[in-house]
Amino acid sequence: MKTKNETPAGMTPTMEKNIGAITNYFKKQILKNNFEIKNITDYCLEIEVDEKYPFVIWIGNLDIINTIRIYEYGTNFMNLTFEETEKQQLHDLIEKQVSDEKRKITLEKIQKLQNELGNI
Repeated sequence: MKTKNETPAGMTPTMEKNIGAITNYFKKQILKNNFEIKNITDYCLEIEVDEKYPFVIWIGNLDIINTIRIYEYGTNFMNLTFEETEKQQLHDLIEKQVSDEKRKITLEKIQKLQNELGNI
């Protein structure tokens, strides 16, 4: 039976250290708002870090902070796990962006519907 601190078979301690550094890099980029929003739905925020690396953040229950996470069924460059304080930080960071983006999408839909009504 493997212990929690045991290096997986075939992985060197250097590899494990590098993976940790890469994980920390992407978490910091996201928590510092160094990403571009690619798409937003009622449930997911699709972002891209460094114009190349995709992540999908679950926002389906944005008002429940501990549910914010990298969505495991999304197209993600790698899996990231956020601690509770990081989830709070991420929530505070994206809450207004998500709200503003959803408002923009809704206004665009309203404008489209108004245009369609005007053509009837």
